[in-house]
Amino acid sequence: MTRRKRLFIIANTTHYLNIKTYIKTHSPADNFVVLTIRRFKGYSDFYDRIKHDPDFELLKIIFVDQKKKFPFHYLDIFSIMGNIKGVKQKHPEFDEVLFSNYNSWVQHYLLNQYKLIKPILISDGTGIFTIADLRKTSIAIPFAGSKFFINKVLGLKPLESLHFYSQVPVNVPDHDSVEIFGFSASNSTTVDEEKVYFVGSPLVELGYLEKQNHIDFLHRIKNQFENSNFIYFSHRREKEENLEDYKFLGKITRDSIPFEERMEKEEELPGIVISYISSILINLPQVYPQVKFYYRSLDKNDLNINMNFKERYIELTENFKKMEGDNFKELKVQ
Repeated sequence: MTRRKRLFIIANTTHYLNIKTYIKTHSPADNFVVLTIRRFKGYSDFYDRIKHDPDFELLKIIFVDQKKKFPFHYLDIFSIMGNIKGVKQKHPEFDEVLFSNYNSWVQHYLLNQYKLIKPILISDGTGIFTIADLRKTSIAIPFAGSKFFINKVLGLKPLESLHFYSQVPVNVPDHDSVEIFGFSASNSTTVDEEKVYFVGSPLVELGYLEKQNHIDFLHRIKNQFENSNFIYFSHRREKEENLEDYKFLGKITRDSIPFEERMEKEEELPGIVISYISSILINLPQVYPQVKFYYRSLDKNDLNINMNFKERYIELTENFKKMEGDNFKELKVQ
């Protein structure tokens, strides 16, 4: 009997953790990966990790951060198309194709080479809710750029049916389906109730949140949990000069692995994990019922960005409220 072939199209470490779980929990297959990534800080370490992972074979790395101006950016586009055609030529068939970025023309162009009835969308964290809601009203994909180029040159068409691979229950339309999964938990049964992990994000660096607002929030949670020992796990995109100003909270650490993996490796779990709205708060509360997870929601006055983003963020906050449970709640700061 011929062994099944499976292709994963991913862009970041969250996707990587998700596909590792998929491989562990599904039937054996020959697994292959294509990376479609930006040259973020530390991307070479991520690339090396994928390259040396024995669970799959890395077929191609495609950089999607080309910045040539019109009309020269089309040279990059045609180069990417050529790379994808090269993957198709070497591997003309896959039994399953899983992709991770619903709005990426690059991933859809690769997906389109294999004409599967129901491709699988790997959850990208909080964006899974937006995509599910979008597909209830339209299966058209909101690509940016020329509609003529997308439809006629790239030949991209809407996905009639889609299977969601998600960490949390998602309300999907009738023409789609969903599979719920969970990450592996730590073997540790020890919890330090006085240890608090704060998981950072690049909200300040992206201009979504004023730095002083973030500092004020850190002061407030330090006062609220005054007898606790804080460790601030920084995001790779947070700047060193900003992190210097957060040291009053406690120890600042830059980790070489995703936070989900850090939790899995811990010999002693924290009593509390706090973050702004992020994918880790989708991934982990059901895995660690002995740990309290809190999310900090921001209102429109906190957000320093355009109204469209504010409206999407408020909608996302409402989805987080639906996910609340015994060990996962909004943090009411004093």
